Amino acid sequence: MANKNRNYARGYAFELRFVAKLRELGMVASRTPGSHGSYDVIAMRHGQGCLFQLKTGEARVTKEEIAALREDADKAGARPFAVYAKRGGFEMFFVSPKLELIPVPPLALEEPF
Repeated sequence: MANKNRNYARGYAFELRFVAKLRELGMVASRTPGSHGSYDVIAMRHGQGCLFQLKTGEARVTKEEIAALREDADKAGARPFAVYAKRGGFEMFFVSPKLELIPVPPLALEEPF
């Protein structure tokens, strides 16, 4: 049980840091706590939405999670991203319509949509 609590705490802390970074970049961003949905964070800027599935440690998004994230993003007219925590920051991947993970530089969030 302690490991589950530690993983939850790690994920929660990463979500808070990621939301803070998005807000710093001028986005309106919120966690979706306890949703158990396809995304952990939703953000918007200039009418363009983004959905983010975040992972910490060795966890990676599954094919099923990728498909669900892409489906929800398509329904919402949003951009879907998988984001992995790493020391000192994060790695971000765009989920393509073909369900491929395409690396995106984190600074791309600073660009206008």
